[in-house]
Amino acid sequence: IGSTAYSGTFESESPVLVQALAKQLVNKKKPKVAVLDFNDINGRPTELGRFLSEQLAVDMVMAEGITLVDRANISAIMAEHQLTTEGLVKPENAKKLGEFAGVDAILIGTLASVDEVVTLTVKGVSTETAEVVAAGRMKFDTTKDLQRMMGLSLKGGGAAVSTGSGIRASDSEAIATREVGPLT
Repeated sequence: IGSTAYSGTFESESPVLVQALAKQLVNKKKPKVAVLDFNDINGRPTELGRFLSEQLAVDMVMAEGITLVDRANISAIMAEHQLTTEGLVKPENAKKLGEFAGVDAILIGTLASVDEVVTLTVKGVSTETAEVVAAGRMKFDTTKDLQRMMGLSLKGGGAAVSTGSGIRASDSEAIATREVGPLT
């Protein structure tokens, strides 16, 4: 059975997702948000997840009624207080992040790739209650570069390291790559 590629691109689908999330967050009075790195279906952060979360964060800045807290600040706060993305589903941890970072909600996401289509599911989690207060998903065509990025883990010993000549894994696991330029 052959697969049919989805006809959307990240650039065409992202504004629809951003507007839907923004509307839900504003309606729930959760306008101050932070976007965390998106994970693969197994809960591992990937290069693609980081790239897409950064892109979504930039798009959220332009959404009406939303204020975005910088991702670097959130990462530093989480590290300082030993909080993990998985741990934020506990109301007390979500509340801590809300207090320390001054955010009403955090956006977390999951990536899955089936055939030639990537699905990104994003949830807005209240930092007061740890309840999901916003949610949405988008699908877009994948490319070889996106597939490669999805396969590069950012966690633990096999963390991807950005270099001037491409991406390489830790010293124990070398990956040959080449520069391909921007994805857009």
